[in-house]
Amino acid sequence: MLMHLIILYLFNLLNGTSLPAFARTQACQSAFSSDVHGSCIKLISCIFRGGKPAGTCNYGLSTCCVAFLGINIGSKLPISTFTKNSFTQNLAMFVVKRASPFYCQIRVDFKSFNVGGPDQNGICTNGWNVTGQADTNVPTICGLNDGQHVYLNFDNFTPIKMTINFNDSDDWAIKVTQIKCNDQENLAPTGCLQYFPEASGQVESFNFQTVSSVAPVTSTQTTYQLANLDYYACIGTSTNTYSQITWTKGVGTTNYYFVLTSNVALIPSNFVGTAAAAEYNGDCTGTGSPTNDYVEIIDGTFTDIDGTSRTETQFCGVGFPPAVTCKCSTLSNINSIILS
Repeated sequence: MLMHLIILYLFNLLNGTSLPAFARTQACQSAFSSDVHGSCIKLISCIFRGGKPAGTCNYGLSTCCVAFLGINIGSKLPISTFTKNSFTQNLAMFVVKRASPFYCQIRVDFKSFNVGGPDQNGICTNGWNVTGQADTNVPTICGLNDGQHVYLNFDNFTPIKMTINFNDSDDWAIKVTQIKCNDQENLAPTGCLQYFPEASGQVESFNFQTVSSVAPVTSTQTTYQLANLDYYACIGTSTNTYSQITWTKGVGTTNYYFVLTSNVALIPSNFVGTAAAAEYNGDCTGTGSPTNDYVEIIDGTFTDIDGTSRTETQFCGVGFPPAVTCKCSTLSNINSIILS
């Protein structure tokens, strides 16, 4: 079972009306470690939140406040960084506490993350887990995930607890940013595990790796796919509306940039990555589907290999059309791609 994809998106704006910006806590770099970032706040606030001063910021007027180091770290800071080097055991546990009632959400950035990998069934033995959040669609994450991110919502004042099981050879650094409830520019829509407000960018499946081939999965080989994924990656902003999103092949990838099938080893290599190798809807989820894995783009319109216009919602197989356009209602300024 394989799920291995990276696709590029570009959306067209209808207007550029912006909402007023809200004051946010600025990030700062610890004076003691280039890998650690904290919150640029007043010294008294740092002490009150249980943080540790790590240099100055804001032209010396504020303190760069970081989380205390230890086996079980707790942070009430708006911005915190946790790294492998902060822990002396192969189990890291850190708790994110809501800084105040004005914060509703956190963004977790995997600045670097290379921890274990899924087995032949897509199960992570080691990896990142989270509990205490209001969201229910958060998977265990392992493998190579540099630059990935997730959004989590606070469940009232229940702390969000993250754990990472890792080996000595693994490496990881995670940045956590709390987002205010009225920060419309940065707050992800409800239900979105990932959120891309930029006008263009790339969406990658977790543990995506650029490869020149994908071997069949056996009892002794692993897969790139993480099991039990079912989440939204949302595109757009709360300060702009747009007319459409266009999805294309990811930049800097091989023909194996879109693999959602367990039969990839049976497909000729010169056929992989082409529009002719793409499959849709019933082929992805029907009784003939080997995996029930797909990417969902609501009413995605594209030109088929026979030159006709075609509209589908679920995409799988080992290829992708040259361009898939989602024509979105102007009443909704958020669209999404479902990875299942």
